[in-house]
Amino acid sequence: MNQAYVLDYVRTARGRATPRGACTTSARSSWSPGCCAPWPPAPRPRRRRGAGRGAGLRGPARRAGREPGAHGGAARGLGDGVPGVVVNRFCASGIEAVAVAASRIRAGDASLLVAGGVESASRAPAVPLWTDASVVRQLGAVHIGVAADLNATIDGFDRPALDAYAAESHRKAASASRAGAFARSLVPVGGLAHDELIRPDTTVETLAALPPAYAALGADGQDALALSTRAWPERVEHLHTAGTSPRPPTPPPSCSSATSAPPTTSA
Repeated sequence: MNQAYVLDYVRTARGRATPRGACTTSARSSWSPGCCAPWPPAPRPRRRRGAGRGAGLRGPARRAGREPGAHGGAARGLGDGVPGVVVNRFCASGIEAVAVAASRIRAGDASLLVAGGVESASRAPAVPLWTDASVVRQLGAVHIGVAADLNATIDGFDRPALDAYAAESHRKAASASRAGAFARSLVPVGGLAHDELIRPDTTVETLAALPPAYAALGADGQDALALSTRAWPERVEHLHTAGTSPRPPTPPPSCSSATSAPPTTSA
């Protein structure tokens, strides 16, 4: 079996999912070619029949320009002899694309691949798995924020511990950014040149003032759903905030009707 190696890597900065974010007005179609910009345009390859020896692999496509793999490759001059494909596994799409690329190289199906991910959660529609009451009722789907609170409750974490961890994470990220640790791998795209989510002024005190992010979802039926297959704990302690976890959908989706029937899967 062949061995797969990572020859180079880049990433874009993480932007704010608000109107203040630098990528708010940028065209989604520019993101994939922008990620390929560090590599020089390739000479136009001869068109191959059957299994090609090179391909562009990128994911996911949702709200990212339909076919970002082929688009990015074409923009860098790879030509129509190098195909592109999209995989969609929600937040795990990028790492899934890399895993598929490595598997193809190990199997001898390809010799050189470009793999990565394109994600814009703020432009993606709500996930029915957590926002459609009928789907929640059928599958017993617990929202990831409530599940995180449940895990923190089970593992014995408290609010001060989570806030301290988040504050220290921001401190380390800000220090690394100032030292230029991300300079080599960071690619400006759509007006976004630095990580907007690093908040060097974050402290334990500022985080402690934030309300729990998922208490409303829990009260709307998600807590009961999360606890319905467990003998312990008796309640979910809502410990995560907007400072330690992504914000929940607003307004919170109603799933109280989902608790009328037992779920088919555990939390």
